[in-house]
Amino acid sequence: MQHKDGSEGFSGKLHNFALWDVIQMGCVAGRDGRLRIRHRRKNGEVVLAGGKIIHAATRQQVGEPALLEVLCWPEGDFEFASLEPDQELPHTISGGWEQVLMDAVRQRDEKEFRATEGKKSLVPSSKDLLVQLRTAIARQNQRRRIIRLIRRALVVSFLAVLLGGAIWIIGSGLSRSGIVSPIPARLDYGAGGFEKRIQRLFGISRPWHKQMPTEVLIPAGPFVYQGGRPVDLPAFNLDSTEVTVWQYQEFLDAVGNDARYDHLNQRIGKGHSNPSWQAYARAAFGFEELRGVKLNPNFPAVYLDWFDAYAFAKWKHRRLPSELEWEKAGRGTDARSYPWGINFIPGAANLFGTMSRLTSWSEVGRFQLDCSPYGVRDLAGNVSEWTASDDGNGSPIVRGGNFMTEDGRLTRRVLGLSPYTIDDRIGFRTAGD
Repeated sequence: MQHKDGSEGFSGKLHNFALWDVIQMGCVAGRDGRLRIRHRRKNGEVVLAGGKIIHAATRQQVGEPALLEVLCWPEGDFEFASLEPDQELPHTISGGWEQVLMDAVRQRDEKEFRATEGKKSLVPSSKDLLVQLRTAIARQNQRRRIIRLIRRALVVSFLAVLLGGAIWIIGSGLSRSGIVSPIPARLDYGAGGFEKRIQRLFGISRPWHKQMPTEVLIPAGPFVYQGGRPVDLPAFNLDSTEVTVWQYQEFLDAVGNDARYDHLNQRIGKGHSNPSWQAYARAAFGFEELRGVKLNPNFPAVYLDWFDAYAFAKWKHRRLPSELEWEKAGRGTDARSYPWGINFIPGAANLFGTMSRLTSWSEVGRFQLDCSPYGVRDLAGNVSEWTASDDGNGSPIVRGGNFMTEDGRLTRRVLGLSPYTIDDRIGFRTAGD
């Protein structure tokens, strides 16, 4: 379309529509141009070139901080202007658009959490009253989400035409563009069990084998914690592998919007699914590639925050392990540094530089050497894991290495994360007594 000034592009409204989606569509369609954004008296721009986000700017910020700022604007207007031929472009942002956007949205969510942390919207007089109120609010939010989804489907389809790209929007599967339709919290597809409902939802025509974790007994007794302090623990059991995609989707299928499994500190109305998880799960159930990796339902469940992990464990009548339990399950009683022994062995676990083609997730239990003396797998690599322990400041402790760490020592700890952190490198497993 041609504007009065002769520039070509499209213009529209962002009301009730995520700026994330507008930027994503521009990258997928391969459009080069400036996305000029206005929110009240604030102005910003995001520059797209070659299917990437190369620059963002606001009045006070440049680069990724500016991208984070515009993504925090609740609504606004936008206009897309094509770039002039041979125009010199600023480059303040690097990396693929998927990771750039996911990092920015993660920071936005953590910023919102910090802004509301400690604020209580109600003081329940009884636990039953709290559960009833949270359930009612969750149902109301679900109805609102459905209305927003219908509006978004219409607006996205319209914008896709304006962008001039053939983009698969709100469909029955994952398009190669990477734009996905939301996965319902509850899969009501009639009788036939979880597997058949999954097959109908994701269009799977071939059967898939479930990787079934076992509950590994960790006997009572002492072990060497961190730098040498002996700690005595009672007996417990731990999942042999990380919770998988199919296990977590089974939880969503069974629970829906039931709030009874939520932690009491969880924000009211927060569900246990998000767009990043939905894209990842859809690719896994569709046996599709995501970030160069062909996924399947036996890959670890990631893009889930601490509250999601807590709710899953509670639904299973289990719990998250403490960091002491996690470390003992990996190190045994001989103070080893790795599940396989004292010395590092290249290729023994899914760590940075291990896989020949890429650095990313692997199917749970794939690396045979990444197995503790008790038989617990993937503690050194693949994905790091949420635990029930906190760092003394209210932040849950994350344990273990992942595909982006070079050394999978079992003493590795990550502190200071928000419990609302969503990351492709963090999964979890459950424990029992």
